[in-house]
Amino acid sequence: MDMSLSPPKSPLQAHNLKPKVFLVPTWCSMCKGVLVGSGFQCTGPCKMRCHLGLGANMAEHCKAELLLKTCEETEQVQGKYRFGDLTKQIFRNEHQRIKDLVVKEVVKEQKGFGKFEKLKAYAEAIQEKWDLPKIKQYVLYGILLSDLAIFLLIYCLVLLIALPLHGYARAARLAWFQAVSNFTSLSIFEGLLLVGIHLLLHQVLLYSELLHSFVREILQIDLRELQIDVGRASLALSEATFYALQISGGMAVLAISMWFRAVAIV
Repeated sequence: MDMSLSPPKSPLQAHNLKPKVFLVPTWCSMCKGVLVGSGFQCTGPCKMRCHLGLGANMAEHCKAELLLKTCEETEQVQGKYRFGDLTKQIFRNEHQRIKDLVVKEVVKEQKGFGKFEKLKAYAEAIQEKWDLPKIKQYVLYGILLSDLAIFLLIYCLVLLIALPLHGYARAARLAWFQAVSNFTSLSIFEGLLLVGIHLLLHQVLLYSELLHSFVREILQIDLRELQIDVGRASLALSEATFYALQISGGMAVLAISMWFRAVAIV
């Protein structure tokens, strides 16, 4: 798994599953159960095959599991046939067809209610208003103002509490030390949080094509028709979080240097 801060060169390749009737019994690449009759096979380099959905060995959805894996060359699996497996799989296939029909009707009903059109309108509105330079300005002001507000709040609170006990000079030093300490902790926490978010967006971008394929094949919804592109969205957010991480890193360096000076004063 690539965990660098730079975005991946390209998303992982999704499967291109095509319906296929297996006249000669073979094995499902996911559950290793017998595969005969209706199923799917990828036309990509992996050539993997799977059941319609429900599979052997407690597999809940072989097609869904396959769609969540990247398409790459692999060896075909070999299963073990037991008496009655073929009959059981025929019933599983019929069960899956009923489930797919229910999903199709639910999606059709939601389209009729106009839910997808509203979602598409929201997505288009966000894309129109997304302006990276302005977003960076908001991020810069947000980090600076929030850190400054917390710094001043802690300084004033500690000063008010310590003033009656230690006098102004001593109370001011204690307040400054406490405010700087909290500012340092906050800056480090912000940096770690932004690193985590950035790496998460990195992985979302990496698996974006697999996610699109999964939603299209299993939920029967084409996200791109709704103007939702997971890869583009994660890349745009990744640029914003990386900028925020740079600001937070600078604030952390400043906070640590201030903390060492505050220690010397106290």
